[in-house]
Amino acid sequence: YDGLLERAAESGVALVGGNLTRARDSIVVDVTLLGDSGRLLLRTGARPGDRVVVTGRLGAAAQGVRLLSEGARLDEDGELVATGVWTESSAPAVLACLRAQLDPRPPLALARSIAERGLARAGMDLSDGLSLDLVEICSRSGLGAVIEASAVPVDPRAAGLERARGGDALALALHGGEDYELLLAVGAEEVGEIGELARVWGVEVAVVGEF
Repeated sequence: YDGLLERAAESGVALVGGNLTRARDSIVVDVTLLGDSGRLLLRTGARPGDRVVVTGRLGAAAQGVRLLSEGARLDEDGELVATGVWTESSAPAVLACLRAQLDPRPPLALARSIAERGLARAGMDLSDGLSLDLVEICSRSGLGAVIEASAVPVDPRAAGLERARGGDALALALHGGEDYELLLAVGAEEVGEIGELARVWGVEVAVVGEF
C-alpha cells in the first residue's frame, strides 16, 4: 500500500476507496484506474512501414522474479539484504534486477509527451513481454511485424545473470514481461523526434523492427 501511495503521488493520481475482506490463503489486489485524457494513444493504428520502438532495457524485471524465488531480498528501503544463491560479486546485478521487479519506474512523462504530440500511431506498456505485447498491437492493427534480435535492448545485468544460469538472455527480454516500458508504432519520419524527447526525459529508446 505504501508503494501504491508513493507512485500515485508521483503521478498525480488520487488513491481512494478500498475494501478489505478475509481470505484463507491468498491476497488479491484489484485496482481500477479512472481518468481522462486530451489525446489517447491506443493499440490500434499501426501502419505498414512503421518502426517498432521500445523504451528502456528489457529482462531485468523477469530476472527479479527468479531472484526472489531463490531467496534474494531487499529491505524496506530498497537495499539488498540477501543475494540468495548468488555470491557477493553478483550483488550489483541482483540489486538492479530486484529493484526492476519490485520498484519499476515506467516512463510516464515521455509517454505523455509522445501522446500529446501525436508522435506514435499506436502504443502500449510492455507488461506481458515484447513477444506477446507486439502480437497485441499487430492483432489490433491487422498487421505483422519483423524484429531484429540484435536490436532488442537486453538489460546487461539481467543478461549476465542469465548467461551464468546457462539460459538465453534474449528469450528473457522477449518473453519475461513486467518491464513496464513502452512499445510504440512510430512512422519513420517521427523516430528522430521521439529520440530527442527521450533524451530530454533521460529515457533510452531503440528501434527493434518494422510493422
